[in-house]
Amino acid sequence: MSILVTNAKLSIYLLTTLFIVTTAFFSGCSKEDEDPDFSSDYPIDGPYVTAREEGGWRLHSVSADRRLASEITTEDQFTVQSALKSDLSFRVDIRKDIDDEPAEYTTDGKILAISDLEGDLPLMIELLYWNGVINQDMDWVFGEGHLVVIGDVFDRGYDVTAMLWFIYQLEAEAEKDGGKVHLLMGNHEALVMAGDLTWARKKYLDLDLATGISTAERLNGETLLGRWLRSKNTIERINNVLFVHGGIGEEYVAKGFTVENVNELVRENIGYRDNIICAYDEEACFLFGLDGPLWYNGYFADDMTSAKVENILNYMEAEKMVIGHSKVESVQSLFNNQIIAIDTHADSKDDLNGVISESYCEGLLIENGVYYKINNLGNKGELK
Repeated sequence: MSILVTNAKLSIYLLTTLFIVTTAFFSGCSKEDEDPDFSSDYPIDGPYVTAREEGGWRLHSVSADRRLASEITTEDQFTVQSALKSDLSFRVDIRKDIDDEPAEYTTDGKILAISDLEGDLPLMIELLYWNGVINQDMDWVFGEGHLVVIGDVFDRGYDVTAMLWFIYQLEAEAEKDGGKVHLLMGNHEALVMAGDLTWARKKYLDLDLATGISTAERLNGETLLGRWLRSKNTIERINNVLFVHGGIGEEYVAKGFTVENVNELVRENIGYRDNIICAYDEEACFLFGLDGPLWYNGYFADDMTSAKVENILNYMEAEKMVIGHSKVESVQSLFNNQIIAIDTHADSKDDLNGVISESYCEGLLIENGVYYKINNLGNKGELK
């Protein structure tokens, strides 16, 4: 990945972050609300890319003054600028062929899972860098490893579009190296792609008004991002581990869903509002509802037991399930290590000696059959 920020700048940025939050190891994930380098609105966004019948690509971007800029190019490459960090930008190579992702994988390599990063691209870069997934140029160096992003790239953050493009680019680099990047659908992907900006930063509401183009339109099936997102799964199995944003409950099992038909139904219906989905498809209505895999949080209910979880996992033909969505203070295993919860994001801000801290978050690393919790400083501790 061609990076337009100097290695020296990135090194200083990463080392500064290391100094600020070293004492916060495994204390949760806090995200800053303000950044002194930009106004509080962070208006930069894009580009949104569509193919032209006559050839080439049309790129729509939003500038700092909220103006919509349109550019036509015949090149299969463009630049993405972070809204949060003025010195952070990278190149993206357009891929013309986008196929639906398989739902099952086997690997002898490492597996690193992260969740609910919600548009905080600098945080994602830190976490991947300090855990050996990317280098200072933001190139993939994880070899045949698998990176799993368990949903909720959307909402609450300022760099949602940039983070999507970063995952898109990293995915291509990983596959060239024998590795894999997995992006799974979360409840906030479903909300935003259907045009529901309830949880989005005001920036995205402002962009809709300023440009006259809705977020749902910018992510429909005619755009490159929209087509790519619709190729993603809701549930995947890697080796004997199931990955899903919300989780799988007893009602899911009772209805007899399979991984394959769930992924297909979500793909077919994502981008539509719930009331439309529920008007014509009862199964899809369940999948997009509170007891479906995008929203489920029943593992934290008083009536959930290890026996129930074991029955669910037996039905899903998995030994463990890794979930996001339900917030925990630190990556933790539940129900005799059958469920691993990794959403450590918190909408709070740390004030360390009068300095607003950079973001902090954890993830899960599976290496040689051993489960570790890691953070964006590269610290690593075996999960108990």
